[in-house]
Amino acid sequence: RKRRCAMFPLVLLVAVARSEVLRIAVFSYSFGDYRSELSHMIRRSQRALYARYDHWFFVDSVAIDTSALVRRGWRVHRLNLERFLRHSIAWNHTAARKSLGLKLLAVKWLKFGPVPRPLRTYDWLVHVDASAFDKNQNQYYIPAPRLLIVDLIMAYPNASLFVGKHPRRRTVAEEWRQTVKKHKDNARTIKTWSKDIRATFGPNLTESMPLFQLGLFVRKVHGARDLDLAFRATFDAMVDRQIHRDQNVNSFMLFKYLTPSAQVRAVCAFPTACLRRWPDPSFSAA
Repeated sequence: RKRRCAMFPLVLLVAVARSEVLRIAVFSYSFGDYRSELSHMIRRSQRALYARYDHWFFVDSVAIDTSALVRRGWRVHRLNLERFLRHSIAWNHTAARKSLGLKLLAVKWLKFGPVPRPLRTYDWLVHVDASAFDKNQNQYYIPAPRLLIVDLIMAYPNASLFVGKHPRRRTVAEEWRQTVKKHKDNARTIKTWSKDIRATFGPNLTESMPLFQLGLFVRKVHGARDLDLAFRATFDAMVDRQIHRDQNVNSFMLFKYLTPSAQVRAVCAFPTACLRRWPDPSFSAA
């Protein structure tokens, strides 16, 4: 039986290099207090914030009381969602605005669009879904700085993104089937999208494309043009195709845009295969 990493129980992803030199921020968000996460997060897991990281929380409404977050060390930034989306393709995409909704579009733009102004002074960002501060059913854990420095950034100085494998499904094709089954995306939309992806990447690569757990990842802020393009392409495809789940899109965009100088590193749960290279540079998109 395989043993899990001793330090952390599941997939751990995250980043940063010498925190004495590099600036690192953890950021999360809740628009409309989705799933009541903002209301619950004060009382649950991840109570301790690492002093070496700055912590930012993005909200959309001045009516939401964030004083408890501030007391715990979060810097709260309020967004006007209409204004925030103005420079995205969603601004004039009536169908996507109706299908996906303003709050979901804003979440994906914050996640995959240009780095928000308050975060641009940092070198690395730790993105974590707000559910980590609620019941944390997906078991997201923000790693301690020492772990990030030694095992990731310093070990792989050319990487621009650290992200973990999905704990339950291996490939994006499996995710397509699951999201349709659970009615998290439109069946016809996913059928058309998967057909186009197969035409672009070929059936073998399409069926084997790895699935990542995008609720927690670490990204480089500056000098990561390939990653910026991949993330922007993820958002644009979601809007254009009206796809709700970013995991149905993102792996293919990473594969398409990232070069060997900006590899993705998938962090495994077992010390025997703790870090593996992805994507394999021997593959190339059609």
